[in-house]
Amino acid sequence: MRIFGCLNIGYESTPVEVEAELRQGLPMIQIVGYAAVAVRESADRVRLALSNSGFICPPKKIYVNLYPGSVRKESAFLDLAIALKIMERAELIPSPPVSVMAMGELKLSGEVCRCDGVIAAAAAGAEAGAEIFIVSKENQNEALLSGKGEVFAVSSLKEAAELVIRLAAGDKPPSATLPSSFESFEGCGCGDLSEIIGEPLLQEALIYAALGRHHLLLTGPPGCGKTMAVTRLPTLLPDLTEAERLETMRIYSLAGELDDERILTRPPFRAPHHSASAEGIIGGGVGLKPGEISLAHNGVLFLDEASEFSSVILQALREPLEERRILISRAGVRSRFPADFLLAMAANLCPCGNRGRANAVCLCSVKEIQRYRNKIGGAIADRLSIHWKWKSSGTNGARATVLNPRTSEEVRMKIAEIRKKTVNLRGAPNGLLPPDALKRFCRMTDDAETEFGSYCRRNGLSMRSVLNLTRLSLTIADYRGSLRVEVKDLEKAFRLRGD
Repeated sequence: MRIFGCLNIGYESTPVEVEAELRQGLPMIQIVGYAAVAVRESADRVRLALSNSGFICPPKKIYVNLYPGSVRKESAFLDLAIALKIMERAELIPSPPVSVMAMGELKLSGEVCRCDGVIAAAAAGAEAGAEIFIVSKENQNEALLSGKGEVFAVSSLKEAAELVIRLAAGDKPPSATLPSSFESFEGCGCGDLSEIIGEPLLQEALIYAALGRHHLLLTGPPGCGKTMAVTRLPTLLPDLTEAERLETMRIYSLAGELDDERILTRPPFRAPHHSASAEGIIGGGVGLKPGEISLAHNGVLFLDEASEFSSVILQALREPLEERRILISRAGVRSRFPADFLLAMAANLCPCGNRGRANAVCLCSVKEIQRYRNKIGGAIADRLSIHWKWKSSGTNGARATVLNPRTSEEVRMKIAEIRKKTVNLRGAPNGLLPPDALKRFCRMTDDAETEFGSYCRRNGLSMRSVLNLTRLSLTIADYRGSLRVEVKDLEKAFRLRGD
C-alpha cells in the first residue's frame, strides 16, 4: 500500500510519500526527509496515539522517510499518514492493493483533527496516483468538492485502521457523498443599491464597475456615503461559476477559512483594516499563506481610508492589478496565487477629514493635503478607471426622500445578461480587455472619436488612462444597449473619471 500525505506550499500542494522500516535498536521513531520541528514532533504524537487507540507500537527502531527529501516538511498534517504506514509495516493492519492519501493531525487520544488545504491536496494526490482519500470528519465535504477519487471520513486513528482492514478484505464501505444542499457562505457585502439616495452618478459608477470589472476610487468627507456605497458593490456582481467557486474555495481552504458545512456561492468581499501588515494583505509567512488580495479573488477588495495604508502595500497592488495574480517568495520558496479582484478604494479629502464637510473647518495645510493625496500614487491611480468625487452642491448634495427603484437584484440580473453576451463575444469583461481586442471591438461614432481625442490631449492622459477610459466608455455603451460608443457615453465616462 502506497501512503501519501500532503504538504501545502503556497497555492500548490506537494504529495509526500511516506515510507517506513523497522530495525533492531532502541525503541523510537526517527523521521527523516528534511523534516521541520512540527514533523519531527509527530513521532511522539503518533506513538502515544497508537497506544491510546489500542495498538501496541513494536519495540524496535522505526525509520520513517518522507519523500521527496528536497522539500522542507513543516506541517503536522502528515500525522495520520505516518501512523498508518507504521501500522502497515508493523503488520498491525493489512496492506490493501491501493494508493491512499491520508490527511489529518493526530491528538494524543488518537482523534483525527481537520487540516487546511484539502481541496488542493486532493488534486495533487490524484495526480500522484492516489485512489482513496482519508480525511477527518470536518474535512469531508471539502475533499468531496475537489471531485477526486473516493473519500472516506474518519474521526479517529482506530476508525482509519478499521477502514484499511476492510479495504484489504475487499469489503469496501460506501464512500462519502456530498449533502443535497449546503448552507450558502455569502462572503460578500450587504444592503441594496436602492438605499443609495440622491447619488445617481455614484449608483452608475457602481453599476459600470460591476459590469466591466473597472477599479474605482471614491473620495469625499466622512459620512458622505463612500463605505456604504462600496458594501453594495458585491451585490451587483453575478454569482460565481462552478470553476470560479472551486478556485476561490481552494484559496479559502489553504488559508484555513473554509467552513465544511457551507459553500461559497457569491463573490467574496474583503475589507482589511489599514493597520494590517503587508504579509496579511499580500500573503506569505510560514507555508506561504494567501493574503487578502488572494482571498478577494473573483470578488471585491475594499481598501477603506486608502491613504492610511502603507505605500509598500499600495505599490504591491500594481502586479496583481495587471497580472491578476501575485508572486510570493520566502526563503527560496516561490508560489503564484490567483489575485483577480475588483479593487474599490475610498479616501477622505484631507488628513483631518473636515475638508468638504458642512459646518466644519479644515486646518490642514496645502502641503499636508498634497502629501495625503499622494499616498495613492500615480501608478495606482492610473489603474483606476472610475474616480468618483463627492461634491457639496448639485446632484451629490441633494438628498432624495424616496428610494431609487433600481434594486441590486434587478441590476444584477441585467449585468449578468449583458456580461454573458459581451464575454462570449470579446473573451473577457471590458475592464480586462487587452489593447488589441479593445481596438477591434470598440467602435465610436465620428463625433465621439473627435471628442475623445480632444479630451485626451486636453488632459494629457497617459496611454494606460486612455485605454481605461476607452474600456469604461465601451461598458457604458453596453449597459445602454448600443453597439457604438456615442458622445453621451463619453461625457458620462469623463464625469466618472473626474479629471
